[in-house]
Amino acid sequence: MKKIPKIFAMAVTATAVLLFVLLPGSAFSQTAAPTEPAASSPGSRAAAASASREEVVYANLSPDGGVKEVYVVSVLHNGDAGTVNDYGDYAAVKNLTDTAHVTLQGDQVTADVPKGDFYYQGTLLRPELPWSIDVSFTLDGAELTPDELAGKSGHVAINIRTIQNPNTDPLFFDNYLLQISVTLDTSKCANITAPGGLVANAGINKLVTYTVMPGKAGDMTVETDAADFSMNGIELSAVPLSMRLDPPDTSAMKADLQKLTDAVAELNDGLAQLENGSLELKNGAGDLSGGSSSFAAGLRDLTGSAAGLYGGSAQIKEALNTIAGSMNGAPGGSLDLSGLMRLPDGLLQLAAGLDGVSSGLMELNAGFTASYAPLKAALLEIPGTAISDAEWARLYQNNPGDKDLLDQLAAYYASAVKTKAVFENVQPLFDTMESSLNQLSASAGQISGALKETAAQIKAALEGSEAFAQLSQLSSGLVALSEQYGEFHEGLMLFTGGVSELNKNYGSLNAGLSGLRDGAAELSGGLGKAADGVSELHDGVSDLPQKTDEEIQKLLDEYDKSDIKPVSFASPKNINTTAVQFVMKTDKIELPEAPETIQEAAPSKTILDRFLDLFR
Repeated sequence: MKKIPKIFAMAVTATAVLLFVLLPGSAFSQTAAPTEPAASSPGSRAAAASASREEVVYANLSPDGGVKEVYVVSVLHNGDAGTVNDYGDYAAVKNLTDTAHVTLQGDQVTADVPKGDFYYQGTLLRPELPWSIDVSFTLDGAELTPDELAGKSGHVAINIRTIQNPNTDPLFFDNYLLQISVTLDTSKCANITAPGGLVANAGINKLVTYTVMPGKAGDMTVETDAADFSMNGIELSAVPLSMRLDPPDTSAMKADLQKLTDAVAELNDGLAQLENGSLELKNGAGDLSGGSSSFAAGLRDLTGSAAGLYGGSAQIKEALNTIAGSMNGAPGGSLDLSGLMRLPDGLLQLAAGLDGVSSGLMELNAGFTASYAPLKAALLEIPGTAISDAEWARLYQNNPGDKDLLDQLAAYYASAVKTKAVFENVQPLFDTMESSLNQLSASAGQISGALKETAAQIKAALEGSEAFAQLSQLSSGLVALSEQYGEFHEGLMLFTGGVSELNKNYGSLNAGLSGLRDGAAELSGGLGKAADGVSELHDGVSDLPQKTDEEIQKLLDEYDKSDIKPVSFASPKNINTTAVQFVMKTDKIELPEAPETIQEAAPSKTILDRFLDLFR
């Protein structure tokens, strides 16, 4: 038998192997090139039982917080295998459970699912989130973009702001707790500060965590001294807030609140009494000012009348002196009887004038007494205790909200002090006024009576046969009358001067009383408003201890979202959604890597090339 060459045998063997590999239907052929599974057509299987579902919303953000991509991973909990329909405004969908085909028509997603849990991912056509997120960066106070900040050194501030996005369902913003985490490499970042944030160690990193309550906007700042700055992406997550808290023990707090309520009640009662007192002061000051004005007018009239009264009295005095001198110095036969015959009428006229003076003095005294008594009583009631500057300063310091009212009280106090001081200066004159008026009135009456008696005596003497015998007695009487009238005239002069001086001083007192009246009116009005305000305060705090527990419970209930029914973020058409949560992350901030040198790959060899290599 002819021997087969070795190289020929090897060629035959290789050809057989090649044919085995390439022939259709061979086992190796089926393993190396698996066939694509046939797509499941909707409706080819029975519809699955109604399924509950959950969603996890993932979002890729740019370093400044802008939304780049949002996709929703839906988990369908199926009681049986079959075809299910789900919904979402998706641009594309992907099966995450097996290789079964998932179809998207409009907003409807259809898939053949096994019994149990089925996961699929849908990329939103319009990527939005319930929160608008804005991240900004500054280096040494100058704002930079994330790309500009990468690799820089200096003091870095990262500001993160979150507000509601009005283009989405407000349920998520109003009821979800937003947690924000910033991770900084301590080999590059030092002196990290985060007001309002929680800073914790995480290996070589510092983890800064902020929490934004449901329905609230967030504004957070992280600062650090950086060298060759870079950072991982900022991570944000959001879940429904469900935090049921037991109310705290408020017995001690309610006891303190009861003390406050009682104090406000006492303040309300005291201020009401003060308001009533200020009203009485207002009315009394008004009456006092009115009486003082009338007295001032009467005093001015008296001052003018006193000057005339003094002039008339001087004329009477001069006439009496002339008559007395004439009768006293004339010899018996040389007296002018015709002048003496007119003397009784003249004396009677003087007596009538003095009667008028006496009557006027009595009326003035009655008016003075009626006005001065309440005036003196009211002014003496003004407290004499002085309020020091330190006490005023303490009042202003302890009551900063009542500055206007305190200013008014200070003005009223100054006016009252001034009025009391003026009165104390003129009080001695006032106190002697009544007795002086009584004495002047009595003196005028006495002199008037003496003039009348003298006139009657002269008239009787002139009419009788013994006229000349009685002239000596008449002359003595007129001399005595002239001397008495001189004393009266001197007293009248002192009285006139005193009235004039009183009129000058009383103007200041009357002006002070007018200011006191106006101040008392303003004080009464101010206290009335203050009383109304304290009354409202009293009404507001009267049941404060009872409302405490209710308000605390309301506050705690705001943070209990356990009764919020979840809704699908992907589409409102999805029913039986039991949970939705959000996971968001920004891109890293780092310098771009240097491009790698790409080596040209050797051309791949075919099976035939490798087969021929066996013979080379």
